[in-house]
Amino acid sequence: MEIYLEPSRPSALVSLQTALAGVQAAMSHLERPAKPGGQPYDQLHFLLSQVYSQLEELERHLHPQPATLTPYLELHLLGQSCVRLGEESLELRPRFVELLCVLAMHPEGLTSEQLALAVWGEGGDPGCAKTELHRLRQWVPLGSRPYRLLDPVAADFLKAVELLRLGCLRQALELYKGPLLPRSQAPEIVEARVWLEEILREAVLCCGQGELVWALAERLGNDLELWELALELLPGSDNRRPLASVQVNRLKTHW
Repeated sequence: MEIYLEPSRPSALVSLQTALAGVQAAMSHLERPAKPGGQPYDQLHFLLSQVYSQLEELERHLHPQPATLTPYLELHLLGQSCVRLGEESLELRPRFVELLCVLAMHPEGLTSEQLALAVWGEGGDPGCAKTELHRLRQWVPLGSRPYRLLDPVAADFLKAVELLRLGCLRQALELYKGPLLPRSQAPEIVEARVWLEEILREAVLCCGQGELVWALAERLGNDLELWELALELLPGSDNRRPLASVQVNRLKTHW
C-alpha cells in the first residue's frame, strides 16, 4: 500500500523513514539467533522504544496541535460602537467604550487622574474613574499603575490614521464609516474625532478624485464644500450628479 505524504512535510517523511528503518532492524533481530552471552531481548526492547519514539514524533508532525492564540481586542468605533474580544462580541455601556477608546490611544497607559480628565473633563473624579475601570475588568483584561490594555488591540480609527500617514487615502476612507463615537462628549474623544475628520477632509479635498470626494461627502452629510467639489469632479454622465446637485441646493438654502 502506498503512503501519501504532503510535499510540505519533509520532516514527517524523515521521521517515517527512520521509524520504518527501526522496525526493519527490530524484525531482523527477531530472526537472528541470540549471540552467546548477549541480551537480544534487551536490545530488541531498546530498538522498539526508539521506533515508538519516532512514531510519536511522526504523529506530532502529521497532526499538529493548534497554536493557542492570545485573544485580541477589536474596536470598531468609526460611525459605530462595536467591541469584540477574540470571537466574542461585547455589549458594553457607552462609558466603558469611551474608556477603551482612550486607553487604545495611549498604549503606554494612563493614571486615574489622566483618565478622569480625558473622559469626564475638568470636573472628573479619579475615584470614579477607578470604580469604572474595576467594573470594566469584568469584560476586558486591564493592567494598573498605569491603567492600560493588556490584550493586543486593533482599532479602526488608529488604523485609519496610520493609513493616512502612509498616503493610503482610499483605504483610510474605506475604514471611515463615520465620525469617531459621534455621541461621545468625552473631551479626548471629541478632540480626536474633530482632528481625524479634518485631516481626512483636507486629504480628500486635495486628491482631485471624484469617487473619494463623493464617498466622504456621503459620510459627513452636510459639508457643502465637499458636495460642490463632488458635483464638479463627477463625469457628466454619472447618475450621482443629480443627487449631488440637490444636496448643494439644500445646503445653500439652509446656509
